Amino acid sequence: MDVRGCSLFTAPRCLLSAARCRYPSPVTTTQILLLVGVFLVMDTVIVGAIISAIVSSSFGVLAKKYPAVPMLPGAVYREFQDAAFGSSNFGKCVHIGVDENGLHLFPSAIIRWAGGKPATIPWTMVELVPDTKNRRLVKCTLAGIKSRLPAWCFDVQTPATSGAATQSPRA
Repeated sequence: MDVRGCSLFTAPRCLLSAARCRYPSPVTTTQILLLVGVFLVMDTVIVGAIISAIVSSSFGVLAKKYPAVPMLPGAVYREFQDAAFGSSNFGKCVHIGVDENGLHLFPSAIIRWAGGKPATIPWTMVELVPDTKNRRLVKCTLAGIKSRLPAWCFDVQTPATSGAATQSPRA
């Protein structure tokens, strides 16, 4: 079998008959491994930068305005809850606590790695969007950021949640 013109695209045929290949591949194995390594590193850096930008545009804004305060005794706390802030959906990546002080948002480990910090939103800065309370996720506005949070956050009976969360005039 005469194999002519071995190249990157005909490498499998050349590997089968490497001893008879007259024209070796112009790309070595080391070069291929180096190229794959560079692509993996660049993808990791780019994806990390994108995730960090998404986290800082939601959790970063909330944490700067309203830094976390300790939860009061008797607060209701649930881990790995669905939440969305703006156009960013953080499904099962947020731990939420509810007490008289307000709504406590704690990012999970991967969100903390990307730069997310905990925040406590006072009830006076929480506005419910009407006619969304019957859903699993309730639409609301947290300090000016359109959000979706679990309905249980607003069903918990604390002195603050019984009347302080205001209804938004917007639909």
